[in-house]
Parts: sequence; structure tokens; C-alpha cells
Amino acid sequence: MNEGYMAENRNKESNKRIDENEKKHKVKEENSRNAKSSKLNLNISGMTCTNCAMKISSTLNEMPGVKKADVILGTESATVDFNENEVTIDDIVSKIGEIGYKGDLSKITVRLEQEYDDIKIQEMKDQLQLIEGVYKVTYNEEGNNDNIRIDFNSGKISENSLLHEFKDMGYEFKKTKGILEQERESYEQEIAHRKRLLVFSLIFSIPIVILSQLKSRTNIFAGSEQLIVYILFVLATLTHILVGTFFYKNAYNALKNKSTNMDVLISIGSATAYIYSVLTTFGIITGEEFFEPSVLIFTFIVIGKLLEMIAKGRTSNSLTKLMELKAKKAHLLRKGEPNKGENGQKGKAFEKEIDVDVDYVDVGDIILVRPGEKIPLDGKIIEGSSRIDESMITGESYPIKKKEDDVVIGGTINQNGLLKIEVQKIGNDTMLSRIIDMVREAQSEKPPLQRLADKVSAIFVPTVIAIGIITFFVWYLGFDFTFEQALLRFVAVIVISCPCAMGLAIPTAVMVGTGLGAKMGILIKGGGSLEAVHKVNTIVFDKTGTLTIGKPRVIDIVPVNDLSENEIIYFAATAEKGSEHPLARAMLEKAEEQNIDLGSVKEFESISGYGIRGKVDNMNILIGNIALAERELVNIVDYKQSIHNLQDSGKTVVLLMINSQLKGIIAISDELKTYAKESIGMLKKMNIRPYILTGDNEKTAKAIAKELNIDNYYAEVRPGQKLDKIEEVQHQSNNLVAMVGDGINDAPALTKAD
Repeated sequence: MNEGYMAENRNKESNKRIDENEKKHKVKEENSRNAKSSKLNLNISGMTCTNCAMKISSTLNEMPGVKKADVILGTESATVDFNENEVTIDDIVSKIGEIGYKGDLSKITVRLEQEYDDIKIQEMKDQLQLIEGVYKVTYNEEGNNDNIRIDFNSGKISENSLLHEFKDMGYEFKKTKGILEQERESYEQEIAHRKRLLVFSLIFSIPIVILSQLKSRTNIFAGSEQLIVYILFVLATLTHILVGTFFYKNAYNALKNKSTNMDVLISIGSATAYIYSVLTTFGIITGEEFFEPSVLIFTFIVIGKLLEMIAKGRTSNSLTKLMELKAKKAHLLRKGEPNKGENGQKGKAFEKEIDVDVDYVDVGDIILVRPGEKIPLDGKIIEGSSRIDESMITGESYPIKKKEDDVVIGGTINQNGLLKIEVQKIGNDTMLSRIIDMVREAQSEKPPLQRLADKVSAIFVPTVIAIGIITFFVWYLGFDFTFEQALLRFVAVIVISCPCAMGLAIPTAVMVGTGLGAKMGILIKGGGSLEAVHKVNTIVFDKTGTLTIGKPRVIDIVPVNDLSENEIIYFAATAEKGSEHPLARAMLEKAEEQNIDLGSVKEFESISGYGIRGKVDNMNILIGNIALAERELVNIVDYKQSIHNLQDSGKTVVLLMINSQLKGIIAISDELKTYAKESIGMLKKMNIRPYILTGDNEKTAKAIAKELNIDNYYAEVRPGQKLDKIEEVQHQSNNLVAMVGDGINDAPALTKAD
């Protein structure tokens, strides 16, 4: 009876799921019929130059149903706006493949944490396939791991949203590979491929160079010259097969689609030298063979391309670093079963802590954050208080005091308190995710120099080939040179005109420039920034950590009555020994700098919002703000002007009071870096306008600007607003703007700057 009942229940559940799937399928079909416009994000592989990106873009834009297609070489990606009623994703991907490139959707791979039978696996795949934006679901059983790979359109659904929908279906799984891991894997595969090409190229080109030089400059091979020529032929042929095929294939695909790219120039130059050398080797024509240049072309280009990839990996990983700031795990609190109280009555339900991936946390969940940990997601504190280091998001130099009902931001650091947080935003809705999206959008925009390069490159290759042919005939017919000499000049024009021939010098210069910058604490956005910097007429500086040191320090000590500066620090630092406040740490560091031996504090008490009290050397100590002095009826009237002057200069004022008398004034501030004034002065002499852009308050920003003699500043600017401010400065008199900043809060602005 039980078995029959269970079977009946299973059938009911199965029928219910089938009905739900049918409803979803109908909804998806209805949406498809009504669809007018859709956005598709693709990863593009196989591009080698701007012409490649232009060819893909123009081909896609010519397709019926495609409204707009943007292809970005730097990020190796494409964004396509299209009408689903007229063209499909398959059509778009297939068209990209037809012209010799590869378009891939975003992918995530998950490992199933439970065993499921074949029927359940198929049901799971069907359910996933019904999610809007999911393109293909593949099940792969590897050893003891059951892996599900989902290909999806990130233009329609984000990775986090997809994982949440999958979780809501009731399946247990763990993400093993997401978009970030996919990008890393693609980069590593490309690096490995270029290294293989370089190894093959060097293995054959080095012997060719040595043999060619010995043959032409010495008599060591006297009587065996023809044998050496045959050896050179074999080595060069292997190089063209193992290395040259990569360039020949790209050139063929370009020509097949009535386009030209840099690989066409490389192939023409190398193949011309090789074919001529083969003809002379076997006596078909007379002349001197030159296998050496035909293979060295490949070697130098491959070296340049490899260095370019390495430089790209070092200088364009801002998105990766941003993504890595996200917390991976969260301490999720769940209500457990109530304990049994006296007389068998139920007691209070306890909270069970579960460590889960951040992707599986929902809005409304309660998470626990311990001191020193990252706050996983945006939310509201429901229990506890702490100081939160938000400098990487907001630019605020001091940790912010947070208590119940205050909002916290995912990615920031909880410094000293235990917090329970109710999650309010997940996935792409969090502030850090929005910053990442802003960086992506800014990276996708082509700067004016890139747009100019696109126009030039469209006619560049045909022009170079024409000049090469003219050069050959001018030298062969006009100057009575031999065919061999004229051909050499044709090859020289073709190869030397190819921007990829500078692929060794340019990436090397970029690597050296960015490497030196990194050693000096400067992350340069890339070679384009180095190229454009000489035209810059405006530089926007972040304040915290760029113009200033980035942490509070004791700047001024004003003795009152009979205490010396060291005595003031002694009493203040001793009293603050038990405090975690950043201002307290500043006083303790000052005591350490001055080699002041501290005493002991008794009866320590923290007065929230005011300061602290305690006993040092049997004297009653109060340390805090003006409000504390007024509350404790300490007379500070004679020193109020001095206090206000310090505050107006952007400093935080701490008062030391002993036995109800003011004994010292300590001014604490984020100190300017030693070279800041000098640097700003030099820039102004070069007619470069400096700006300050900061999340700090108006008073602090104004004081720093005044001290540095900077006329223009923006204060209390949030991360999203920083990008807007950069645009605003750019539009003022057509400024070419450079941005100097550190911290995650600067990432969108750094990307948007010229």
C-alpha cells in the first residue's frame, strides 16, 4: 500500500513538473513570437588586427535582422542587437565561422552534488533549456563527477541570475567554471599556442641563420654548398608548414571574404621569398636563394605577438581584479529546529550557520560577517555594529562606523565587529557588479584614435601591396637592377610596411613602460594610453592613496598650558591602547615613531559618538571631540578658533582633557604624499590642468585642493558619478583627459579617461 501511495505521489509530482514545463515552453514560444529586439554577447577568437574586427562587424551589420553589431579587438568580443524574428543566434555564429573566425557564447560548468538517473538528468536539461537566454545544455559524465555545461547569452541573462534560477529548481550543484574562469582559460590557451609557434620557429630559424651566414661569409662549406642549400630548403619548408600555416590560413580566410589584413602582408612577403628561393635551389631560375628572411619574418612576428599577449595580460586585467574582489563564500544563517525546554515544551529556535557560495544567497537571507572578513553582498545590518573599510568603493579614507539599519556594500571589509546582515541586492544589482558593468561598457567604447585607425586600416593593406609592386617595377625596369634585387625590395616594402613587423618593438616598449610604471606604483591602462599621453592637457587625480598617503596620521599637536607634545601623545596613546578606532591607531603610531613608552590605562570606557574615558597615572582622562568637551563641561572657549582653523584645513581634531581641563589638541589627517606639491607644480608649468576627484567630504577636498594650489575639485563623488565627472571634464573645451587613481572606486573613471 505504501509503495502504491509513493508511486502515485511520484506520478503526481512528475505530471505537475510536466505541466509547469509546458507552461514555461508556451511562455517562451509566446515571447519568441513577440520578440522584436534582442541583445547577443559573443566572445570572438581568431582576430589578429583591426581589419579582422572591422570585417566581422561589417559582415554582421549586412545580415538581415541585425540592427547593430560592434566588435572590439581589445576585449575580443562582439555585441549584436538583432531581431529574433528575422535572424537566429545560430545564423550569427555560423556567419562568423564562414568568414574564418569563431564566435562563442558565455559558458558555465557546474558539478552535480547528488546522483540523478537518466530521466532526471533529461528533465533537468529540459528545464534549463526553457530559461530565457539559455542556448544549449550539455551533460558530461567524467569519472565520478557529473558535469552540466550551460551555454547562454549574457546579453539576456547574467551568470548569477542563471545560477539562481537553476538553484530554484531544487537541484544541488557547485559551480566549477564561470565566465571569469572561461576568460582565463582562453587567455592561457592562446599564450600556449603562441609559445608553441615560437618554439617551432626558433628550432628551425636559428640553424637556418647560422648555416646561411657561414655559407655566405666563410669557406667552411667549400664543395658542399649545394648540400647546405638543400638542408636550408628542408628547414625552411618545415618552418612554413608548422608556423607559416597559421598566417597562411588567416590570410586565405581574409581574401576568401574579399578582405585584407596584416596576415596577408606577412604571407605575401614570406611566401615570395620562399618560392623564389625554391626556384633557385632546383635550378628553375638563376639567382641567390634567401630562405633566411622567409623564416625570420615568422620568427619576429611570433615573438612580437607573444609579447603583445603577455603585455595585454598584465595591463588589461582590471575586470579580472574587480571580479576577484567579490567574496566567494558567505556564512548563511538558517533557523534550526527548536530545542526542547522543560516539561517537553519547545524552546527557542537556534540559528544554524552554513557556508555557501555567494551565488546561492538570495535577497532576504541573513548572513554572518566576522571581523576582518569581506562583506559578501549589499545589505542592511540587523544586528551588531562595526567599522567598515569602504575605501576601495567610496574613496573615503577613514573606516565608517556602521550600526543596525545601516546599509553596507559587498566587497568592503568588516574591521572589528560581528555583524548579521540582511541581503538586499545580489548578482548584477550589487554596487560592485554595477562598477564592473561600467568598466565593461567603457572598455567597449572606441576612442577617437582607434576610430581613425579603423578608417586607415581599411585601405592600408591594398595600398601597401600596390606600393610594393610599383617598387619592384621601378627598381627592375627603371634602375636596371637584377630580378633578384628588385624582388628583395618588393619583399622589404611588404614586410616593413606591415604594422605587425613592428610587433616586436611596440609590445616591448609597452612592456617596459608599463613595467617601469608598475615598479613606481602606477598601473598604465595599456599601449594606447602611452601613445596618447603627450596630447593630454588635463589630469584628474583621485585623492585618497594617490595625492595622499591613504591612512590617518597625526599632523599637528597643539600644547595647552604645561604639557609638551610628547606628554600629550603619551597620555592620549596610553588611554587609546584598548581602542580599535582608526584615529586611535594614528596616535599609537605617533607614539611609536617618537619612541614613547606607554603606561597602562584603567577603567577604560568607549563613549559612542564622542570618544573615550579612562585613568592614566591616577589621572582622569577624556579624549574626544568638541561635543564630548561640552558634555563634560570642559572649558574650551579660548581655543575654539584654533580648533575651527584646524577643521577648516581638512583635519580631524581630537581633544585631550585631564581632570576636566583641556591639555592638548591633536590634529589628524590623511597626509599629502611628499611629491604631491612638486608634481602638481610641474604639471601646471606644462600647462596641464589638474583636477581632484574624491569621495571625501567638501571641507577635506577643499583643504587639500587649496594646499596643492588646485583650482578645480569634485567632492563627495560616488563611483558611478566619477565616470560622469570624467565625461564632464572631457566635454569642457575638448579636453584630452588622463586619470590617475587607485582603488576599485576609480576603475570606471580610469577606463573612461582618454
